[in-house]
Amino acid sequence: MRTNMKKWELKRKVKRTGDRYLGDKGYLSEKFKNIYGGGDYSEEIEKIRNSNRNRYILCTVVILMVFALFIKDNIMAGADIKADENGFVKEISRDDKNKDVFVSMEVYGQRDGEVFKKSVDINAGLQDKAENTSEANYEEDDEAMLGYRIDEAARIAASEGSDSIILPDRLSDGTRIFWKQQEQSSWIFLILIVPVLFYAVYRSRFNYVNRKEEQSRESVMKELPEFLGRLTLLLGAGMVLTSAFERIIDDRRSTQMDNDTYFYNQMKRIAEDFKRTNRPIHKGIEDFAKRSRIKEFIRVSGIISDNVDKGTELIQKLDAESGAMWFARKQNMEEKGRMAESKLIAPLMLMLVILVVITVAPALMEM
Repeated sequence: MRTNMKKWELKRKVKRTGDRYLGDKGYLSEKFKNIYGGGDYSEEIEKIRNSNRNRYILCTVVILMVFALFIKDNIMAGADIKADENGFVKEISRDDKNKDVFVSMEVYGQRDGEVFKKSVDINAGLQDKAENTSEANYEEDDEAMLGYRIDEAARIAASEGSDSIILPDRLSDGTRIFWKQQEQSSWIFLILIVPVLFYAVYRSRFNYVNRKEEQSRESVMKELPEFLGRLTLLLGAGMVLTSAFERIIDDRRSTQMDNDTYFYNQMKRIAEDFKRTNRPIHKGIEDFAKRSRIKEFIRVSGIISDNVDKGTELIQKLDAESGAMWFARKQNMEEKGRMAESKLIAPLMLMLVILVVITVAPALMEM
């Protein structure tokens, strides 16, 4: 009995974890029902969860591959760093003299009362003797001279034919130096990128259904003013609400104009429910408006439900609502146009800078 309880508890925890990271089935089902109405959406929900699962797997595979490459390049590089208790490197052992293996080192020292630090890459493979470059080439630049002497010391140490490179503790001018392996920032990057990637997948687990919800809202806001205008026109011609509604749907179906838009697909569903179950049209519109949670649509559905039998009063109210929605749609389009213009400022400024650089660069180069 206790074993069965433990198994049940484990299954419950696994299910809870899956719902949390892959997408809660209840939440997704509620979202789909708000968008499309009642029905079974288990297939769509499983597709979303499988997509999220595949993204987690892809992130894991990519991270493991990056870790493997990093370990191969850094741990199996063919060089063994030997440091003292203070972390200063005295010797670099090499497994294969004929293989180029670069070790990033930092050189510390003190000159003229100031502490300096220089970075240098040492090739642990067997090197040729150091080039006889004259120090006179660097006499006018102390920094260049220091860099030259450090590189020279590294080349001389790597050119010895022994199984290890003994790092010198002094430069050619007698300056005391200490060698330390350069810290690999790649580990920090990898440690940080793992939670970032998984958190990005976690945050985007509902992106599909949220995008569908946003698209449905945009469809309603775009199509509703036109629908109200045609409905008002037909009601003014003497049709009742049911006949006018069916006439609009039939016209859309016969012309195939925007036949697959979300708004009119939902309206067709309302018309089909009316024919199949004789459910009042205004009730279907009211339920659709509540599911959409768009205040303008909810207000329109309330007007239709409250004035469905009032004829002229319904026409007047719908006509006023239609005009207000057309005005709001116009303002929305103008706002989107202004936003589009503002987004063009950055590339235009970049093009201006590039043009200035191209124009001025030749003159500056001749100076």
